Amino acid sequence: MQKTEAEQGQNLVYYAAWIVLGGVAAMIVCIVVLLIGSILISNGVVGEGAMHQTALIACVLGGIFGGHMAVKRCATRTLLVGLGAGLVFFLLLPPIGSLGGMLAANSNAGGSGSTIGTCCACLCGGAIAGLLGTKRSKTRKKRRK
Repeated sequence: MQKTEAEQGQNLVYYAAWIVLGGVAAMIVCIVVLLIGSILISNGVVGEGAMHQTALIACVLGGIFGGHMAVKRCATRTLLVGLGAGLVFFLLLPPIGSLGGMLAANSNAGGSGSTIGTCCACLCGGAIAGLLGTKRSKTRKKRRK
C-alpha cells in the first residue's frame, strides 16, 4: 500500500521537527559538558592543554544524545536521522559560539579554529546514535510441527 503525498509530507515534517529538536538537545548537552570541563580545568583537575579535547568530547557526547533523541522518535532511516541531528547541531555551533565570544570578558575568546574536527565530532556523534538506534527485527519464523 502506497502512501499519499499528504501522508509523505506529514512524515517529512515530523522527521524534520525531531531532527531539529535533536540538534537543539545536542547543543544543550554540549554546553553542559563544556561547563563541567571548564570547571575541571579551572580547578586544576585537568590541564589546560586538554581544552581542545574537551570541546571535541563535548561535541561527540552532544551529538550522541541529540541523535538518540531524534532516532528514538523516528523509527525508520535511523542513520540519516542521526546524521541530520548532528548536522543541525553543527550548524547551531557558530551562532552560539559567536554569542559567547561577544559576552566574554576578553576579546580573544572564540572558537578553537578546528572547524573540520568539530564537524566530524558532531556528525560522528549523530552517526553513532543512528547506528545504535536501529531496531532489529524480533519476528522470527517459527517451525510448524
